[in-house]
Amino acid sequence: MLEKKLKALKWDSYEEVTYGFKLMFEPLKEKMNGSGHIDLGNSHGAIYDEETSQMETFSRLVWAIGPYLYQNEDVFLKEEIHASFVAGTDPTSKHYFGKLANYDQKFVEMAALATCLLLNKETIWQDFSAQEKENIAHWFLQINERKIPKNNWRFFRILVNVTMKNLEMPYSQEIIDQEFAFIDSCYQGKGWYCDGKESQVDYYIPWAFHYYSLLISKFLEPDEDAERLKKIRERATLFAQDYQYWFDRKGRAVPFGRSLTYRFAQGAFWSALVFADLEALPWAKVKALFSTHMQAWFREAIFTANGILNVGYAYPNLNMAENYNAAGSPYWAFKVFLLLAVDRQHPFWQVEKQLPHLSRQRMASKEVRALIEHSAHSEQVMFYPAGQFIENQSHAPAKYGKFVYSTQFGFSVPKGAYFYAEGAFDNTLALK
Repeated sequence: MLEKKLKALKWDSYEEVTYGFKLMFEPLKEKMNGSGHIDLGNSHGAIYDEETSQMETFSRLVWAIGPYLYQNEDVFLKEEIHASFVAGTDPTSKHYFGKLANYDQKFVEMAALATCLLLNKETIWQDFSAQEKENIAHWFLQINERKIPKNNWRFFRILVNVTMKNLEMPYSQEIIDQEFAFIDSCYQGKGWYCDGKESQVDYYIPWAFHYYSLLISKFLEPDEDAERLKKIRERATLFAQDYQYWFDRKGRAVPFGRSLTYRFAQGAFWSALVFADLEALPWAKVKALFSTHMQAWFREAIFTANGILNVGYAYPNLNMAENYNAAGSPYWAFKVFLLLAVDRQHPFWQVEKQLPHLSRQRMASKEVRALIEHSAHSEQVMFYPAGQFIENQSHAPAKYGKFVYSTQFGFSVPKGAYFYAEGAFDNTLALK
C-alpha cells in the first residue's frame, strides 16, 4: 500500500512532497519515544555500536522533520523533537548522546540536528530553558575539540558553529574560517570539489559539499560574508550545468561510487538550490530533475515489508553496503526534504516542469575524471570514469573503477575474491 501511494505521486507540488514525507515517516512514528533514539528491531550492525545506530536513525529523520516544522504546525513532532534534544544532551539522562571520541559517527548526525535548530530558532529553540540550551551547546561543541576526517566532515564543524552563532551561543569564528579554507582547498574548478582526495569525485559533491554550502549560505551575514556567499553561489551555478548530465530522462541517476544506499539524496542538490533561492538552471528544469528523480525511485523495491527503507540500491543488498551503513542509514535520503522549508509561493512551486534540453550528448570532465554520454533522447546515461580511485573503501574497484556505469542497470559487486565466479565481473577486464 505504501509503495502504491508513493508511486502515484508526481512530486511537483508542496502538498505532494509533504504527503510523500508523511507516507514514509508513518511506519516510524510509533517508534519515536522522546529519547532521540529509534530502535528498528533485529537488524544488521555497522562499525559503530547499536546505541549510535539508533541515534542515527532518529537524526536522519530530522533532515525532513526540521524543514517540515519550519512551515507546519505539528504538536506531536514538535514535542518529540523538544524531548529528544533535552534527553540527548543532558549528561545525567540515560538517553544522553554521550561524550564523543575522535572520528565519532555522531559528528555526522549533528548536521541534521543543527539544521533543525537553525530553521526553528523562533519556535523549538526558544522553548528550551537556559540550562537546556547550555547542555545542547556543550554537546554540539565537542566537535571543535575532536579529530575528524579531512573530507566532507569539515562541513559539520562549520554547520555546528554557524548554528551556535545564530542561536547566540558560544562558537568559534576561527574554526568556521579554517574549515571553509579547507573546503576551498578541495575545489577542482568548474563547480566541482573532491572529497578530500583529488581522485575521489562522487555524490558527496552534490549531497554534501554543495548541499551544506547552500544550506549554510542562508544563515551567513550578507555584509560580513559577501565574498564567501558569492563564491558559494557561483560554484553551485557552475556545478548545476554539469550535474544535470548525471540524470536520464526518467530521472534515474548514474549508480557510481560509495554510499548509494542514500538513494534519492542524489536529488538533494536540487532541493538545496531552491532553498537558497539560486536559479542555477531555470526553475522549470530544476523541478523536472527533482520530480522525475523522485518518481524513478518509487518504482524500485526500496522498502521492507514494514515500510522501512532497506539497505541496498534498487533492491535490498547488504553485499554492496558500506561498513557504516546501519539499519537507519538510508534515511540520509531525507535531505531532499529541505524543500519543505521553501515558501509555498516560491516560483519553483508555481512553474510547470520542463526536462532540460541538453546542448550535447557527450561531456568530458577533467574535474570529474570522467566522460558522460547520453543515448538518443537521454533514455540512458553512461558514465566512463578515468582515474578515479578511493582507498579504505568496501568494493572500491567495483564502485569506482569499472569501464562504464549506466542508469539502465546497477553495477555488480563481488561476493568474494577467491573463485572467478564470485568476481561478478561486468564492464571489467578480468583474467581467469
